[in-house]
Amino acid sequence: MYHKNKPLGLILGGGLLTKVLIEQCKKKKINFFIISIDNNFNKEFGQPDLVISYDCIGNIFKYLYKNKIRQVVFLGKVEKKKFFKIRPNLITLYYLIKLIFFYNKGDGKLINKIINIFLKKKIDIIDPRVFLKDNLCNKKYNNLSKFKQNLTSRKINEYFLLAKKFGKKDLGQAVIISKDKILLAEDRKGTDFLIKKFKTLNIKESAYLVKVSKPNQDLNIDLPTIGPSTIENMVKSNIQGLIVESKKTLIENPVLTFRIIKKYKLLFYAV
Repeated sequence: MYHKNKPLGLILGGGLLTKVLIEQCKKKKINFFIISIDNNFNKEFGQPDLVISYDCIGNIFKYLYKNKIRQVVFLGKVEKKKFFKIRPNLITLYYLIKLIFFYNKGDGKLINKIINIFLKKKIDIIDPRVFLKDNLCNKKYNNLSKFKQNLTSRKINEYFLLAKKFGKKDLGQAVIISKDKILLAEDRKGTDFLIKKFKTLNIKESAYLVKVSKPNQDLNIDLPTIGPSTIENMVKSNIQGLIVESKKTLIENPVLTFRIIKKYKLLFYAV
């Protein structure tokens, strides 16, 4: 549970939503500390109180305790360093040993293990949606009525379930579906890479990007995220629509994102 009168650690990677989070913390007059993982965080959004490398990431708990931080928010994209390239100090080595069997498996399993380490240290993981309510996808902008000749709500639910089934494999959050089949699925290279890869297939039939949370993932970290770049890449790759999960998908710059969706007459549907 989030306590507004206690210090809050913001453990941040890349992405525009980190800027929104910082702005919300300032607006609510929260005593917050910015912790950047390596150089993933854009320093134009705020000056980090701590920049911590993978090699020394085990030191994070010492910093949190020193500043009496018992609650943290994880947000933003972090490039995962290859395990064999990490040159850990002693305390980081201790934690890497705990993670070694999960590091190169699905991100969901690794994240759940990291969360358990924080909880055992009596540090709460706060859901970023507490601060990003205006950046959550919901059903307000669903526009299926404009596409009923090509798609039904029943068919959308089928696609949604196909994406959820893929999510159980813990390989990614997004799939591209055409003619009731998954043509491509996300891997560690991310959604934008998936969309660009689809373009090379030169598919003529209607195709849809479906992005959902993994069935077994902890929603406090790594929520599915979309934004203007997602939509622009879809347009370039001739993907006709986007299906997401209502209240479980973050959106960068909602105004611009939906402006592009409307401009190019794309399907948007939050299940």
